Amino acid sequence: MATEIKVKVGREMSEADRKKIDRSKMAVLHPQPPKVKVEGQYPVHVAVQCPYCGAMGYAWVEHDQYTSVYCGYCGNYFYA
Repeated sequence: MATEIKVKVGREMSEADRKKIDRSKMAVLHPQPPKVKVEGQYPVHVAVQCPYCGAMGYAWVEHDQYTSVYCGYCGNYFYA
């Protein structure tokens, strides 16, 4: 039986918000969840879909707030 994966659909980002992004704190959309574990950090890998190109991937995102995400497929920024 296959495991069900819930996908978080991203929300488009305005041009003004793109200029204010702190790129050091943004997530990157990857084709698979990273296998590297960071000592003392709880990894939250969520399946995310880019609202611009529809690409599916994994990113580290917060559950209680929007996280800025960079789509490695189309190069756009969005919230997840």
